[in-house]
Amino acid sequence: MPCCLVPAVLVFVAVALMSSASCSSSSESRTHTLRTGKHAFDAYFAAVYQKRWPALLHALLQPPAHVAMINPFCPPSQIQPILQRMLDSGAVPFDAFGELIKAYCFPQSAVEQWDHTLLQPSRDRPSHDRPREDGLSRDRDCESRGDSADLLPAPPPAPCQGSETHLTPYFLLDAASVCAAVALGATHGMSVCDMCAAPGGKSLAIAFTALKNVEGDEADSKEVEAGCAWEDDGEDSEYGEHVHQEHGDECAPDKEAGDDVAEDGDEEEDEDEDEDAPSRRTVLVCNEVSKPRRQRLLGVLRAYLPPRALACVQTPNADASAARWAHAYAGRFERILLDAPCSSDRHVLSDPAELARWTPARLKSMGDRQYRLLCNAARALRRGGRLVYSTCALSPLENDAVVAKFLRKRGRLGLRAVPPELPPSLAERTLHGSIVLPDRCGWGPLYVAVLQLPG
Repeated sequence: MPCCLVPAVLVFVAVALMSSASCSSSSESRTHTLRTGKHAFDAYFAAVYQKRWPALLHALLQPPAHVAMINPFCPPSQIQPILQRMLDSGAVPFDAFGELIKAYCFPQSAVEQWDHTLLQPSRDRPSHDRPREDGLSRDRDCESRGDSADLLPAPPPAPCQGSETHLTPYFLLDAASVCAAVALGATHGMSVCDMCAAPGGKSLAIAFTALKNVEGDEADSKEVEAGCAWEDDGEDSEYGEHVHQEHGDECAPDKEAGDDVAEDGDEEEDEDEDEDAPSRRTVLVCNEVSKPRRQRLLGVLRAYLPPRALACVQTPNADASAARWAHAYAGRFERILLDAPCSSDRHVLSDPAELARWTPARLKSMGDRQYRLLCNAARALRRGGRLVYSTCALSPLENDAVVAKFLRKRGRLGLRAVPPELPPSLAERTLHGSIVLPDRCGWGPLYVAVLQLPG
């Protein structure tokens, strides 16, 4: 080969190699794009929901708005003028939950006519101008009235003017969030646990039903030994510190939570049940592992509950997925709400950075964590008790699949799935529970499954 041709050949080979590398890099980039981010999110849920996905996606992208859940602890003389003004301004009673939970929703006309002098923001109260419960939102009223008018965010609540108790009259949240508390069915005299309680909307819904009839002498009780009493004022309890000392015995893949749960009929659990049965004092344990979120939870509870109700509330700062948590609370509760940490798909859609990082692998990771929490919840449940598992996730991997895995691997515990008693205008049935989706009713998403332990 002539010497003059060598450089040309080398240049040609180099260009070819660079072109091949570029094509390979471009192919890998396209593959990565398909496996992560918006395209992966859309492809995954299109496969799950099929023809329904475009309408569901459109509903998920609508601006947030909420119902106003009325605080039953507010004196009628203080709250009635506010409720009347809501109605006069065009607010609509949201009666899906009947007399159990009173709420109102706000059409655009109501917000435009609202007299904001009735409720002035307070620097002493937690901010609720963006009070999304777990990042949820909705775009229209889900009552069966045939209309599709947009419902805008309600005015931010503030303490009742002139009230001696200074309680805030209503809490803003997605109506679907109330479904978890309704399905729980907590009533006066029960020991109740909200395992992952912050930011506090579901805890309030539970308190509004379970603590509204609490008397002063009952409120002075300290029935649940583990956990911090209200008077701890933000400091870790002895139990909380004990949980966080080490995590060597947390649930691990080779030894999942629930492995050491006693079988049905074991003498030890029977003794616990007999020992605890006479006590009818109401206790609400609102657990939160995150210290900043726990502080927000404390602020919400103080803003809405009077002293007699607060005295029945305990707020441990503990990791509910740790084996020590399950051991400390074994067989203690008649009602448990596990509103499990999840992928929060509606929030992901509203956050470009989160959406860009989304991958289907996240769903399996979340499902594993949710399963560990569910196993611990089962250990803390008293015989005859009810456990509600809920998420704001869209994927069956975080919903029915978690419950199915629990029933398959922990069937010996005796828990069985029962249909949640939820308003049909809100929820639709799934294999093991029910789900509220915004394309159908404007609220959610929220998945709810109810597990019952025989007495």
